[in-house]
Amino acid sequence: MTLSSGLINYYSMEDLTDSVASDDLSKIWGSATNVSGKIDNCYSFDGNDRIGRADMDSITGDGSYSFSYWGFLATGYGSNSSFVYVRETGGDGDHVFHTFINGTTGDMICRSYTSAGWMQTSPLASIPLDTWFHYVCTQDGTTMRSYLNASAVGTKALSGAYATATYQMNLGALENNSYPLTGKIDELGIWSRALTTTEITALYNSGDGMSYADITGGGGWANTINGVNTPSGVDAVKDITSVNGVI
Repeated sequence: MTLSSGLINYYSMEDLTDSVASDDLSKIWGSATNVSGKIDNCYSFDGNDRIGRADMDSITGDGSYSFSYWGFLATGYGSNSSFVYVRETGGDGDHVFHTFINGTTGDMICRSYTSAGWMQTSPLASIPLDTWFHYVCTQDGTTMRSYLNASAVGTKALSGAYATATYQMNLGALENNSYPLTGKIDELGIWSRALTTTEITALYNSGDGMSYADITGGGGWANTINGVNTPSGVDAVKDITSVNGVI
């Protein structure tokens, strides 16, 4: 199995007109800026902005998924600080997936919500300031696992059912603009399966990370859309454009 297998969304965060993904992002609150990132460019948040997607593909299904991204937490961050937050848009608005920094302890919390209540990995991971870190959270339907810089951090045995509906994703804050992030997010990938430890180690790549082209095998492209290559397994490539200051 290759890293491109089960890849349903990928946000390279390169700039506003060249994102490789199956769902477009948009600026929802404030003005997240495009700056130099872990790999080429990334999105930077100053505690007053948020980007996201109002309706994205279902990622739960049988409860299996993976989120992988490079994060950067800046000195002077406020209270709780959200990196990636996915919630149900209908029904009870349940939290499908959430990673955020506990503003008191500085630990990264990885959790999701089922009919049995909150599911949260433990122990927690202490996040260093002012440096890039690689974070992965996986679920295989029975166990949630979290990884920091390719090292296993915490686990949680899962119970209960996940709602199957349309989801919204927010990066840099929650949908009500709480939990604002002062930091950066780069190379966000979403899979419909649990990545293996070998794959997570490969994504970390001894701290150098992997680009979208690396993950999909470089020249092994299935087709080209709008001048951007896309492999099989990724639904489409959509350009992000700006209209009146909103992507």
